Amino acid sequence: SGSVDAEDLAAFFRELFAIWRTGAQITVVEFDAEIQRTYSFRGRPDSKVRGGGGTSFLPLLRFANRQATAGGLIVFTDGFAPTPLLPLRLPVLWVISARGVAKDSPLFRNLPGRKVKMNPSA
Repeated sequence: SGSVDAEDLAAFFRELFAIWRTGAQITVVEFDAEIQRTYSFRGRPDSKVRGGGGTSFLPLLRFANRQATAGGLIVFTDGFAPTPLLPLRLPVLWVISARGVAKDSPLFRNLPGRKVKMNPSA
């Protein structure tokens, strides 16, 4: 979304890289209010991240529910979007940026699945 800045994106991709180094196969799904593009992660972002409009988690969750071989979903976000009500087929982990919604916010608490807030130095 437009509220996720370059510093947040860099932190997200550092975390993604650490996961990738364990041998995980990762598909990156860039989205804002719709899916912008998808690609296989190979250790670094694929050129410039697309998107930047308003945010809706529904297109991402619909996409994830259609992935027959996916083992889970990790959503890197600032959390500033309506809470999705779509049931999920996969386990989900929401990784909220350091400057994202507060842990005591309904936007954080009401996200389905597990949630973690990044540290400012991540």
